[in-house]
Amino acid sequence: MSRTIGLILCIIATNAASAEESAPASNFNIAWQAYSAAADSRNPLQILQAAEEAFSAAERELLPSDARYPLVAKNYGESLLNAGDIERAREVLTLAVERYVDHAGPDAAELVPLYLQVAEAHEDLAAESGPTPYLERALAISAAHHGEASIEYANTLLRAGKIGYRAGPYARAETLLTSAYDSFALHLGKDSLQAGEAAYHLGLVAFDRQKFRTAESFFLAALGGFDATNPIGRSRNLDTREYLVKTYEFLGESASATHHCLEIGRIREDVDADPVPLFRQPATYPIDMLARRKEGHVDVGFTVDERGFVRNARILTSSGEPRFEKAALAAVKRFRYAPLFANGAAVETEHVRTRITFELE
Repeated sequence: MSRTIGLILCIIATNAASAEESAPASNFNIAWQAYSAAADSRNPLQILQAAEEAFSAAERELLPSDARYPLVAKNYGESLLNAGDIERAREVLTLAVERYVDHAGPDAAELVPLYLQVAEAHEDLAAESGPTPYLERALAISAAHHGEASIEYANTLLRAGKIGYRAGPYARAETLLTSAYDSFALHLGKDSLQAGEAAYHLGLVAFDRQKFRTAESFFLAALGGFDATNPIGRSRNLDTREYLVKTYEFLGESASATHHCLEIGRIREDVDADPVPLFRQPATYPIDMLARRKEGHVDVGFTVDERGFVRNARILTSSGEPRFEKAALAAVKRFRYAPLFANGAAVETEHVRTRITFELE
């Protein structure tokens, strides 16, 4: 009898100890569930707060070897990145990499998106400590797991190329984007969304280098992948057309720019109350005003016609310097806009105004 009682007490004690050990895990589970609910809400602030709480709970309650720890760190780092807290994101995402390597090894497929996120967090750093090593690691792992002819690898190429482009000095960005475009065009077609995204960024690379004819060809190719009738393609379609307007204006081909001014106005008919500025070159600072270190401003009124050209530009008010007024008028007359549309047709808009400011740095 006493032996039976002792066995029962032992079982109770064991269950009590197990309950105590599981209590912290249960707290983590609550934080994790809260994060999942916040992620479903798609509210960035809620996601960040819930991710931080889940990460804090993981640091307190999970062993570093726990498979959930790197995932929680990744989620928190991504939230910080989206919120613009780049320095903290860099720390947390680097920790997530270390934990993933400890848990799954240095060549785990899960490391590909994580290395890309770490690279994003390093975009603003100098080349020697910037995104390059993380991009190269992501590419190597993706190629090893999926093969260089796969769509998965093409997606990695595209994202790495976009990060490299934003970071600036990453020399391989154009090569990566070109490879991504070729792969998407082969597997999904030149008019796929993915091919369009690669072509758009190749257009940005050429535009920044002032290779405007090359930029034109890439932007026109990109339009094939951006269907303006769906939300995903609409935004990129507008971005691409705006760059085409700028490209054609730099090439001195305003007639070609007009087509895209009109298309932007047509796509945005239901959302715009004012003409949308598309091409605005800074006014030339008068040399004598610069020499005298004079500053000022000019308010210019004008009409935007049905093709997005500025008409009837006139001075409304100014700080009183005629040279600034002349320079401001010359600049505004070169502006291009997306005209307003009403009932499917472009309309002229009067009483548009803008301020041109002349400031010394």
